[in-house]
Amino acid sequence: MEKPAPVFFPGPDSGPSYLGFYASKLCVRLKCLTETVAESTGKRSVEWLAEAVLLEAHVLLQNPALTIGQIADTLHFADQSTFGRFFRKSVGVAPAIYRQRL
Repeated sequence: MEKPAPVFFPGPDSGPSYLGFYASKLCVRLKCLTETVAESTGKRSVEWLAEAVLLEAHVLLQNPALTIGQIADTLHFADQSTFGRFFRKSVGVAPAIYRQRL
């Protein structure tokens, strides 16, 4: 079984601390990054990260070789349950049900 490619964002539970990763890569302060993103897009940085995580989750769920737990690990969630809550809150169904409907 092929290991999925690493992703560059953890679950949204990591929020501001992980935004610091992006701020350091861009050589800007966290406050500057969050303010600039909000002013430019009308959305908070955490919302952008959550959307990116959700998009990657949709892609990974299309691969039947990956378990839900592996997807949760790939997306850097603390555990499968935390990923399931995030996904269900965002999409309205559990990851396993979403996968069945594909």
